[in-house]
Amino acid sequence: MPYQSIADLPEALVQGYDEMQRRAFLDAYNRAYEKYSHDEATALASAHQAAQKARKKPEEYRKGTMAKNRAMHQPH
Repeated sequence: MPYQSIADLPEALVQGYDEMQRRAFLDAYNRAYEKYSHDEATALASAHQAAQKARKKPEEYRKGTMAKNRAMHQPH
């Protein structure tokens, strides 16, 4: 099921992630959950990958660069 806020994320899933990574996890999980017909395993994998990327490039996430890039690569 999609999560409404960071507070809704189960601690076991996001343990060790900082606030920025948790936001990346939430955003990626919800997008993947919808995109892949509610496949929770795929959504979780996508979310963890996004959180790891947010750790590696925090300045991009902070500035919203990742969101802008994602929007540019969406099919119209």
